[in-house]
Amino acid sequence: MNKKILIVTFNWKNIGGTQKRAAILKEKFSKNYNIDHIFINSYIRFNILKLDKLKINIRNFFKYRKKLKKYKIVIAFSNLPSIFSLISKCTLITVISGSTYYYKEASFISKLYWVFLLEPLIYLYAKKIIPAAPHLVPFYIKKTFLNKKVDYINGFIDLSELRLKTSSENNNIYKFSNINLENCICLSSALISHKGIIEFLEIYSEYRNKLRNDYLKLIIIGDGPKLKDCLEYCRNNGLVYQTNSEFFNNNTDLYFTGHLENPIFIIQQCSLFVMPSFYEGLSNQLLEAIYTGIPIIASNCPGNNFVYSEIGKGRQDYLNSNFFKLMPIIKNRKIKSAWAEELIFYTKNFKNVKYKNSNKLIDNFSSKKNFAKWEKIVKNILNEKK
Repeated sequence: MNKKILIVTFNWKNIGGTQKRAAILKEKFSKNYNIDHIFINSYIRFNILKLDKLKINIRNFFKYRKKLKKYKIVIAFSNLPSIFSLISKCTLITVISGSTYYYKEASFISKLYWVFLLEPLIYLYAKKIIPAAPHLVPFYIKKTFLNKKVDYINGFIDLSELRLKTSSENNNIYKFSNINLENCICLSSALISHKGIIEFLEIYSEYRNKLRNDYLKLIIIGDGPKLKDCLEYCRNNGLVYQTNSEFFNNNTDLYFTGHLENPIFIIQQCSLFVMPSFYEGLSNQLLEAIYTGIPIIASNCPGNNFVYSEIGKGRQDYLNSNFFKLMPIIKNRKIKSAWAEELIFYTKNFKNVKYKNSNKLIDNFSSKKNFAKWEKIVKNILNEKK
């Protein structure tokens, strides 16, 4: 078959779940379709999501619009690729992967633009709306005719790729050769405000002070604008840290690794994984951590709660075993202390323990399970365009 499909994403510095899902989707579709994948910010310059500071190169904008004419379907992951793919001859499938409303780095003006003007325009124009989870669908879609456009496809994890990643070392593993990773807590995330990184550092400091010599070290995998604030907090609170070093030593409290190509290889060797986010769409990092069987403490935000509920439908024994614990979103001092106590509990009772057969827990989020839904949507659209 020679039907043209274009996948458009934003090229973030840290490769997150959206990029991974897009890459897997391209691989799956390439077996039967002529498909390309491009980055919208190769054509248009953005200052994150601040539309009031959006810089558009008119020539590149028209170059992008000209490129769209070659395709019958555009699959746009998130808002920015979707808005610049509107009003073209190709059919738009927009994938909802998050919400500008919860993105703390976005300016107030940007939130007004997106939530009240641009997002409704996208959903009105799109042929199909694909949210990764139900909480990502705005209320006005659920209450109107737009709800007919919605098809839920919950995740797109490549389980065969995860098997390879957990069995092979990445090229940065030598950095950790002097560290016993079993004595570490791992946090893997972009270092941005709504991920709760600074708030967790406050929790970790309290936890460390209470346990004194028996505390677990903390590895933070990822990069982002909040790194400087993290380092400042460590300096002001007596936390010894290293950042993106060629070689990490064991006399350190915190390790900031920067971006790693294969974080799951590090995650699986640690004693505990934490995700303190204020908001999540559908976190690949959380799903990958579940796959390894590592004990997890995560905030009870909509995205994490959705994963917890979905897994609980088929494996209540996993949830009952406390390998996956939801804690309140970190909003005040009392909640921070509760998190610190939970860290102490897991340090004493779950150190170096893994859940058996954990690789089966995320089957319902796999590409093997969900690609058929994507294939059906694309086939129906192409048949309509004949």
